[in-house]
Formats: sequence, C-alpha cells, structure tokens
Amino acid sequence: MQDLAQELNLLDLRPAEASALILIEANPTITQSRLGQELGIQRANIAPIIARMLDRSLIEREGLDGKSIGLRLSQLGSQVCAAVRARMAVHNDRFFGGFSPEQRDRLLQDLAAALEFAERPTLADA
Repeated sequence: MQDLAQELNLLDLRPAEASALILIEANPTITQSRLGQELGIQRANIAPIIARMLDRSLIEREGLDGKSIGLRLSQLGSQVCAAVRARMAVHNDRFFGGFSPEQRDRLLQDLAAALEFAERPTLADA
C-alpha cells in the first residue's frame, strides 16, 4: 500500500481521494453519502475528502432532483483520474511483476472470492 501511496503522492492525492475519483468516474452524479458508503468511509470523514477535491477543481456538484446533489468529475478531474489509472498500472506492474498473466488472474480471482466470503453475513449478524 505504501508503494501505491507514493505513486499517488506524485499526483498530490491520497489513496481515498484516488478511489473516490475512480468511483465518481464510474458513477456520474453519485451522491456524497453513497460515495462514502461505497468506499466504507463515514460521513464525517468523506466531507473533507470531497472538500479537498472541490478545492482542487477535480469534481463538481450537480443538482439532481431538487433535494439531492450529485458529484461528477470536472474536465481536470477526468485528466487526473486517467493519471491515477496510469500510476495504479505502474504499481500493479511492480506488485505483480513476478507473476505470469495466468498466475495474476488466478490470484485476483482468489482474492475476490476471499473478499466475498469475508463480507457474507454471519449468524452473529442476524
């Protein structure tokens, strides 16, 4: 994670901000509360992330239905998001460099399965 943080630091971004940009790009007009939920970030902690991205003109607010306000990438935000993806690719190449494409695919499948298993409800949740 430190390697990725160093890559993102080149763009003056924190990992949470980079994740937010990618999620906003994939979900134009996502609300701030939904963004926080998707990232697993509490409401009080997502506000400063949004404020910093607004201050840097990476995102814009857009009225949705008279009550809700959505977030979307600005033109600059789209450019920075593309740079984030490039930095993430550099990180992934370093991290997965010793794996064949087949090994990498298998590892990612196994990690996704483990994450899905860990997120399943348990009897304690009922």
